[in-house]
Amino acid sequence: MQFDKNSLESMIIENGVGPKSLKQAMFIASKAQVTVFGGAMGSGKSYVGAMDYLPYLYLKNFIGIITRRTTPQLKGPGGLKNTLDKIFDEVFPKNFYRWKDKENKYEFKSGAALYLK
Repeated sequence: MQFDKNSLESMIIENGVGPKSLKQAMFIASKAQVTVFGGAMGSGKSYVGAMDYLPYLYLKNFIGIITRRTTPQLKGPGGLKNTLDKIFDEVFPKNFYRWKDKENKYEFKSGAALYLK
């Protein structure tokens, strides 16, 4: 797929929620059914993956799942849940979502659910 570099660079957001690099903008703009995003620790894979879910969390019957190898990678300090909490707090109105610890999932007022496994 060809991308217009100028339009992708215009998507990059330095502060707030949005792609932070050209690579992240390309991931978000992809229309493929499967898009692979790799990189070292701290390259923004979890962040951009979480952003990719945002439009679907308004859909009533949407169910998503994000996996990690270990529970600390999900819920430990600096884990995926911390990343999601920061993004969701910036994007959604207050009380639009809640975390259900026993079920390892977010529930949204829309009826959507996002599981961390």
